[in-house]
Amino acid sequence: MVEEIWNLEFRTEDEACQFYNAYSCWHGFVMRKDDVVSDNQGRIISRQLIYNKEGWRNMRYLDLDDRSREARSLTRTKCPAQLRVKLDYGCGRWKVSCFVESHNHDLTPPQFAHLKGGYYHAGFTRKDLYNHIDRYRQSKVKNGDANEAINYLIGKSNNDPLFFGKYTFTSDERLEPIFWADGQSIIDYHCFGDIVAFDSTYKKNKYKKPLVIFSGRNHHRQTVIFDSGLLSDETTEMYKWLLESFVEAMGGKSPKVVITDGDLAMRDAIKNVLPDATHRFCGWHLQRNACENIKNPNFLRDFKGLIYDNNDHRDFDRRLAAILDKHNLIRSTWMEKTYETGAMWSHCFLRDKFFGYIRTTSQCKGINSLIRFYVNRKNTLIDFMDNLDRALKEYRNNELIVDFKSQCSEPVMITSLEVYERSASCYFTRNIFKEICNEIQSAGALNIKVLSTTLDKVEFSVTALGDPAKDRQVEVDRGKKLLLCSCKLFESCGIPCSHVFCAMKFENILEFPDSLIYKRWTKNAKNEFISTEMPVNDDVERVLNFRVGALASNCNKLCDIACKDLTDFDEIQSELVNLVIFLQSCKQGKSTPNVNVEGINDPFVVKSKGAPSKRSSWRKKRACSNCHKHGHYYKRCPDLMQHSVKGNPRNRSDGNASAKDLDFSPERFANSSSSFSIKFEHHSGPKTKPFKKGGIRKFTVTGMRNPKGKDNTFDEVKESQQDKGHSFTNYKCVNDVMDEKCDTPHVQIDVRDPLPSSMPCGNKQGSYIALFASMHRTL
Repeated sequence: MVEEIWNLEFRTEDEACQFYNAYSCWHGFVMRKDDVVSDNQGRIISRQLIYNKEGWRNMRYLDLDDRSREARSLTRTKCPAQLRVKLDYGCGRWKVSCFVESHNHDLTPPQFAHLKGGYYHAGFTRKDLYNHIDRYRQSKVKNGDANEAINYLIGKSNNDPLFFGKYTFTSDERLEPIFWADGQSIIDYHCFGDIVAFDSTYKKNKYKKPLVIFSGRNHHRQTVIFDSGLLSDETTEMYKWLLESFVEAMGGKSPKVVITDGDLAMRDAIKNVLPDATHRFCGWHLQRNACENIKNPNFLRDFKGLIYDNNDHRDFDRRLAAILDKHNLIRSTWMEKTYETGAMWSHCFLRDKFFGYIRTTSQCKGINSLIRFYVNRKNTLIDFMDNLDRALKEYRNNELIVDFKSQCSEPVMITSLEVYERSASCYFTRNIFKEICNEIQSAGALNIKVLSTTLDKVEFSVTALGDPAKDRQVEVDRGKKLLLCSCKLFESCGIPCSHVFCAMKFENILEFPDSLIYKRWTKNAKNEFISTEMPVNDDVERVLNFRVGALASNCNKLCDIACKDLTDFDEIQSELVNLVIFLQSCKQGKSTPNVNVEGINDPFVVKSKGAPSKRSSWRKKRACSNCHKHGHYYKRCPDLMQHSVKGNPRNRSDGNASAKDLDFSPERFANSSSSFSIKFEHHSGPKTKPFKKGGIRKFTVTGMRNPKGKDNTFDEVKESQQDKGHSFTNYKCVNDVMDEKCDTPHVQIDVRDPLPSSMPCGNKQGSYIALFASMHRTL
């Protein structure tokens, strides 16, 4: 209470800050430190704590002409709420000297309160939570993967009254396809299910079952997930089962628009299960197919315009014929097949249908890109379903954040038509408001003239400044307050176009007419559905918490009474068991088939028809660089294995070391440099003899001649460097001639390591290194 706050005393300043911070969180606002007063010794004796909406933004930051980035949203409203504490020298405690409780704005709703400080700034981190859940889940998996997955769905249905799950199994009781959707996803579909996009992805579980995720766009233009399914194959019959389950889960409500990549099995299933839905092919996949079948960059540029340009469908045949004639593709088989489905991919045929800015399945690719951080090809079914549920919560948290920004802040007005801009900011979410602002700005570069006037209807011609060819017709019905434009932007995207704003300015219409407010883009798009369709005026999670609390309260009273008498205990226990069995049978009949869960076996690993692996099993065989034959390399070439090395072998069975054993090329050695250093590390230990300085020992390599035609003679010199713990053995060719092309006379190697196949030695390779390493080991 306010009177109690005035009487509070704190031991330290931090204790006062902690109290006001907890107070602000409870009441739905954020505290920040403001004014401070210090004494002569620099000690703080007074502190003022205020609401973060206190004050105004300086006007000079709102009128910047050279702004390099978008202005931050306005959050401050000069709120008077504050708490000031002062240090009482007499008792040494901090006392409240000023407290203002009132606010000049609405406080943050409870569902946004936890966003203070950021989603990732929790004491118990996400990684800790994941580890805990993983340990708990591993301890629960006992009866097989398929059984645990079905038990997971049954558990979700027990906790979520709107949850829907469905699966089938083979004659030998092996799990096949499985489909599920939670209550929040079903509510999202009823709000934003007019557009649905889905695609299949692979390698997300250990059984290689294709994953299909149905998604759409919410009122913030964000991706929203409706449900998921794991299939056993990708046939038409399997997609029919999936779509039928989808419609059943959504209470019989079918989508108006479906967007896929053009797969034949998907196309046939949609035609049979969703005959009234408009089916659109993904524009990106169509461009990729055009790139693979017709390798002409100029054609691809023109074909892209045919896919996305906003033109009349009556010009489609003429434009396509001109493109085919220009690039000499009139007899192209691929173009003939593509032309037959033109009404399913060209925007000129689809611009009068609402697609909510979705023209490709790129959002499906975005979902696949995000869930790869949660699921992988080694996941079991129970792991996969649990991890996918966590990815779904990530999407919902993103929606909660933008909800908070749209409802608890105001955008900066940037256009000269502020009356339209401010009206749009009151109705639409922030992301849609930005799109509308772009259209309002574009209205300033348009010319308008009246074409005809009849009673309450006026028809305008709107052209771009400096480009009269870009002509659009706008019809205004003054009586019904309807505005229609020939560009069809409102019909396809749900926002008024720049031509409409130009006509509104000409007609001096100062308020947004209701005909231009598309309900699914407004801030209260979900709240209106929940208030009309749901039995309560609150979110589902909070309703469930209230129900659990009410039932728990009654159960506690019942337990207190029944536990005191044995007869009452037996009777109540029996009734409760019967009641639980009855409710479970009702719920189970609603969501999952009534089968013996314990008898279902794990599914087989399936072979999906996804993109093949990029790794090719064929590899180019390496050939010998000397004879250019396969089966051996240069060092093992039979044409060069004709010489041997004679030295002073030690601990060898034969007196000579062959060239094959020494891995060298005598022809390349003849042109080598005249000196090499072979380095090995001197280890200290009980079995290692100390390095001793030795004299010079000469030896001759027979069969390897220098450029003068004589045998090469070598001197062996041993040196020691005790301080570094290394020893060196230098082999120097006494009578060889220095190769002028060789610019590296010395090369060091560590003889403990495996001999390299090639090492630089001037312009030569490591046959010389192999030779001297072998010499060192032999001598």
